[in-house]
Amino acid sequence: MVASRVDEAGGRILLVCAVTHSPPTRDSDSIAIPTRVAAAMGLDDRPSWIRTTEYNEVRWNDPGIRPARKGQWEYGRMPEALYQAMRNSFLDNHQRKALRRVDRTVESGDET
Repeated sequence: MVASRVDEAGGRILLVCAVTHSPPTRDSDSIAIPTRVAAAMGLDDRPSWIRTTEYNEVRWNDPGIRPARKGQWEYGRMPEALYQAMRNSFLDNHQRKALRRVDRTVESGDET
């Protein structure tokens, strides 16, 4: 999760960057998740990246939001250095107008 906000109706909206196994086409598109960090977060052993050119807006009560493990909602804390790298890449892409918002808060999943 990158951030959260409260909408006009008082609902919680999450801004979430995707984690993927697909290598980025450009280094500025993603941040690699170190193998050790991925293992600590419970991810599989395949290389993973955090996409920083796109984020999803989802409602906290979205049925697609499921526990990572029974009774646990998070995969684990991201080390500060990885978080800062992700944040900086995300903000750089925003400044370059290379950031795409995917609105998943509406039924149709409209993208803007």
